[in-house]
Amino acid sequence: LDPSTAWFALSCAVLLVIPLALSNGITAGLLYLVSLAIGVLGNYTLRTGFLSWVPWAAAFALYPAFLSFGGWGNHDGGAAPQPAMTVLAALLGIGVHLLTSLWGLVADHEDGWTYLPLRLGMKVGAARLLALTATYLALVTAGMIITGTLVGLHAMHLRRSLVAAASALALASTLSSCGFDYATDRVYTPAAGPIDRDATVDVLSAVIVSKAPGSGTFIAGLSNNSGTEAITFEAIRPVGDTSISFEDFEDRRIPRLGFENLSAEGDGIVVTGDFEAGNFVGVQLAFDNGEIVDMQIPVVTDCDEFDGFDVSESEGEEYDCEPLEPVADGRYENYHPEGEHSDEEHAEGSEDGEH
Repeated sequence: LDPSTAWFALSCAVLLVIPLALSNGITAGLLYLVSLAIGVLGNYTLRTGFLSWVPWAAAFALYPAFLSFGGWGNHDGGAAPQPAMTVLAALLGIGVHLLTSLWGLVADHEDGWTYLPLRLGMKVGAARLLALTATYLALVTAGMIITGTLVGLHAMHLRRSLVAAASALALASTLSSCGFDYATDRVYTPAAGPIDRDATVDVLSAVIVSKAPGSGTFIAGLSNNSGTEAITFEAIRPVGDTSISFEDFEDRRIPRLGFENLSAEGDGIVVTGDFEAGNFVGVQLAFDNGEIVDMQIPVVTDCDEFDGFDVSESEGEEYDCEPLEPVADGRYENYHPEGEHSDEEHAEGSEDGEH
């Protein structure tokens, strides 16, 4: 999302959650808002370290108090919750933290995180940690049900309190698992060419398509993520190799939230220089907002899915796009996997059986 769009959505959410929370009573509403604040602050301060579980436990521990002081589970308008329910809710928060972190352990380890789920995963393995987490959550949930059955959320209106608590904690699990840059939120686009998303303009599937050594055509997709301004692709130049040159380049203006497809007919950029298929060419793309993107672009043949994309005038011998014939030199002619026999051996066995 564009930053301005994200901030607008966040502002709307804040304006909605405050009156909705306070509609349950001042005490209950403040407790709920504090739990949200703990979650947000923990996401920015403790999320990557060993104490990542603390904000989850603290935020979840406040949900029974929100329900109890809000009048859910009692008839007199609010009172403190049972301490046992508060402790169990905190333990539930730790379990939810472990569960929602499992899917990003590999990426988080590569990013240098040291939080609790990663440490546990490295000791016992992700699969075993998932099983242990599921068992842990089942036990905590069973403990909450037993505690609710014996003493209730506020020792009154037992059934109503259990339904309310289950609903609120289910909602809390969904909301509290939200975060930023989890592995499941990261963009993954399988493509033949490299992708760069570090600048305002994404450079997608960039390749140099070549019919023959020494010439080719640069193609890519350019996606402008700015929701407020158009951006001009104003220059492309080689990095390191001075023999590479880009011919007949023209500025490309990309509208806000727009896309420029350089693989469209006539939009590719002709490249000449000392390169051939299989090489990588260092390229620098410049935009009028001051951003520069450095990439290593692979050189691919003008065959198969890239057939017809190279519009350059090649002088050398063109690449052969015919598939290679399978090698059959006879070295495995008499080889048979263990337990299998040739047709001749089967025939001999049949003849022996007839006699």
